[in-house]
Amino acid sequence: KAVGVVVTCEFPHATPADFTAHHYKRSNYKALAPQIAYQNLDVLFGGGNGILTSDIKKHFENKGTTLISDDRLALLNYSGPGKVWALFGEKALPYNIDRNPDKVPSIAEMTEKAIELLSKKENGFFLMVEGSQVDWAAHANDAATMIDEYLAFDEAVGKAIEFAKADGNTAVVIISDHGNSGFSIGSSRCGGYDRLSLEDLFRTVSGYKLSNNGLESILIDTPPAQFKSVFKKYTGIDLTNEELETLLSSKNYNEPDYTKVGTSNNLAHNIGKILNERTCFGFTTGGHTGEEVLLAVYHPQGDVPRGNMRNTDVNRYLQEVSGLESSLQELSDRIFAKHPEVFKGMSYSINRENPDFPVLMVKKGGTRMEIPAFSSVGRKNGKPFDIGSVVVYIDKNDTFYLPVSLREMF
Repeated sequence: KAVGVVVTCEFPHATPADFTAHHYKRSNYKALAPQIAYQNLDVLFGGGNGILTSDIKKHFENKGTTLISDDRLALLNYSGPGKVWALFGEKALPYNIDRNPDKVPSIAEMTEKAIELLSKKENGFFLMVEGSQVDWAAHANDAATMIDEYLAFDEAVGKAIEFAKADGNTAVVIISDHGNSGFSIGSSRCGGYDRLSLEDLFRTVSGYKLSNNGLESILIDTPPAQFKSVFKKYTGIDLTNEELETLLSSKNYNEPDYTKVGTSNNLAHNIGKILNERTCFGFTTGGHTGEEVLLAVYHPQGDVPRGNMRNTDVNRYLQEVSGLESSLQELSDRIFAKHPEVFKGMSYSINRENPDFPVLMVKKGGTRMEIPAFSSVGRKNGKPFDIGSVVVYIDKNDTFYLPVSLREMF
């Protein structure tokens, strides 16, 4: 099947990497990014231009993969038959509420284009779409941005359902990986919230025009005397003198860890606190939470899972509707075997001239093979060949994980 990924985060972030790469450390983009590139995906749309290396770009050239950088119209007008990546921004895309719609595509636009391209493939396709930044906005306790990100994702879901209903042979699974922030419609500081109308509950938050971070980026360059007028322009709120002093005294306003934006004394956090005090929304934390999560499924024949399910049950369902002839475990055993088992009885060593990208050197008789870590291109007697899968290297046990079929090449 053809395979595609659509995200609004940088392409080696947690969820896209989880679908396309292997490593024990989610922040090791040096190991994750090349794996994703060398997987030879049919479609990848998201963020991360600044993460591309010269090696990745060279691989795209060798494979004929089209790379589109920061060009929304080029993406939307693309109709070629080949593999295509479209990246926006140095790392992640902006929040949807902060997005310039003329320059950066929405997640719905990227999803629609991905489906258009993948659906042309003869053997069907698997597409993973993540509304990546609902989570980030929740970490920041940014209610308006959470709502906006969720609605943007809902638009993307609509595009998928629309296609699936017309196609008649496509299932759609909508799921969350975890809860975040303990968000509630109703707060103890807002007496009588249970009697408020829909308009009363959402009027104020609907007037917020930027994310906490988006407003922060403007206020950073705003003279203190203009803080009140600028704040009102983007939120409709008249700051009190006390609130103004809080903003002006904010420390660490450019919080580098997105998981701490909602809790540390940075400018974005203090903006969010002021905004939230004008609503009837509540938060219990700036971190992940343990409640049950959403699961919704569309299936053309109505074969949908129901009730309370474990994540492993969802995995089994995805394997079934994807039509896998072998289970994921069987495929893993075949594709990611330990190198001492694959090359048992042969002479092998590890070249560590580049410690980030070691190379497994294998020899038997007159045949020599070089297998680089985090790549799908090896060399046999000096000539490049397609390994058939990305090779994973884990430094903790000094082991390469690679296809069993490589043994047959000697």
